[in-house]
Amino acid sequence: MIYNKLTIGGVEYSDDTNISITSTIGNNNSASSFSINFINYTGRHATSFGVGDEVIIYADKDIVPATTKIFTGVIEKISFDGKGLNEKLVITGRDFMSRLTDAMVEPEVYNNQEISVIVADLVNKYVLGVTVAGVTAPGGTIHAFGGGIGGNPTFDPTTKTVSRVTFSSVSVFDAIKFLAELSTSIFRVDEEKQIHFESKSQSDSGYTFDNTNITKSKFKTSLNDVYNRIFVYGDRQQVRAPQESFNANGGSVFTLAYKPHDTQVEYLGNIQTGGILNFAENLQSGTQYYVDYNSKQIVFVSGTDAGADFIPVSGGSVFVDYDRSVPLIKFSENRESVEKYGPRTKWVVDKEITDGDYAKEKTLNFLREHKDPVVQGTLTIKGIASLTAGEYATVNVPNHNINNESFDMLEVRYSFTKKNNQKDEVITVTLNKRDDNIVDTMKGIINDVRNLQSGDVSSEDLITRYETGTGSVGIRTSGLVVRTRTVTGSAGIYDNPAFGIYGTSKYAVGSNAFTPYTIRYSGGYV
Repeated sequence: MIYNKLTIGGVEYSDDTNISITSTIGNNNSASSFSINFINYTGRHATSFGVGDEVIIYADKDIVPATTKIFTGVIEKISFDGKGLNEKLVITGRDFMSRLTDAMVEPEVYNNQEISVIVADLVNKYVLGVTVAGVTAPGGTIHAFGGGIGGNPTFDPTTKTVSRVTFSSVSVFDAIKFLAELSTSIFRVDEEKQIHFESKSQSDSGYTFDNTNITKSKFKTSLNDVYNRIFVYGDRQQVRAPQESFNANGGSVFTLAYKPHDTQVEYLGNIQTGGILNFAENLQSGTQYYVDYNSKQIVFVSGTDAGADFIPVSGGSVFVDYDRSVPLIKFSENRESVEKYGPRTKWVVDKEITDGDYAKEKTLNFLREHKDPVVQGTLTIKGIASLTAGEYATVNVPNHNINNESFDMLEVRYSFTKKNNQKDEVITVTLNKRDDNIVDTMKGIINDVRNLQSGDVSSEDLITRYETGTGSVGIRTSGLVVRTRTVTGSAGIYDNPAFGIYGTSKYAVGSNAFTPYTIRYSGGYV
């Protein structure tokens, strides 16, 4: 028999009718949500719970009371339903992975940093209530980090270092997901509110699912998620276009091969002064040519407003140097998969990708995971009280042509009711690779909109901050200058709460009312 225990806000409750937990992994992460039902007879729980209360759930087999903590999260929604004696109450929420999805990264740039160092830094800077327990590098090295918020990481170098990565107003979740994809890793926040970041399929649950503990099983193989041709479309970059030369024929318009940026025009050995077409209402004095960006043209000017005729004479040589915008695009395909299943193409558009090596690695990793159909299974398990999505298990179901094969646990669902607990049928497991569903589609749309909204945010921007709160406030900065001065004599500042002296004039504070500034520097400031 399975026993469970529930505490909310530090108080134990035993009158729930159903506790559901769903622990699910995406391609590179694992997160959990919960739902708990109560009978709110005569309003007994009308004031018991509050949004933000911490929820802890324990479960064990044949142990009373249960002591194994399987879930920690917070209440995000409280719903009352019904009337009179039939009043019901449902509370729902998520585990502490929600802190990563809710927290936003201010513009950050990391240069030549090992990936686990960046993960720890992001969590320590921006996520409250989550600590960095340990980071397992792709090579298997475990790094220990101390202290949670503000903790100083100590670790050994690993093999995965990024030359440069920039995050601009993305969630901490999306930033770490980007790093997990780069290093073929997976991350989660456990029941102790500690983040784990480790290699995919390297965490063994230690369980084997077979006829001794499977009560129901279902497997299917599908082409729905097979892709064998992939385009990765990254951010656009400015590169120098080949110099273009023209022999003037008396005309004023010269058409380029690409839309120009940072244009330099040379005519008869002299650098010309340029402007932007239709940028100003009137022709600027001294302007010799305009750039028509959309038409890819250089337009020389003449006439009264220009002050002279700057159109090149026939036979003159015009040289144009400029930058052009090119996208970072990588393409890969698996020919064996194409021949077997036909071409199945996927476009990945991500403006956070600015490195060609990463774009190449992303295409190869994607092909590796999607070139063949995957087997997806659903099992109902008995005799086990706790499993973790993201770990793998051995599965032996010969009737479905599954013979001692390793499967990732993509989703673990708990349903604690009196009936399920007594039957020892609490856990349902989804194995291997899940199909995309409407939740995945909506999350992709939300992330795309967020990226559009933050597209112009730069790590060089000056941010003015306004915060309200009670207590002390810490400021993360590299240095601080404080200037102070005091009031001398009987003069003061009229109506000032600190220096105001009754009877003085607002306009007569005295020429010697203030001492000179005293400048104080914070430690280490240069």
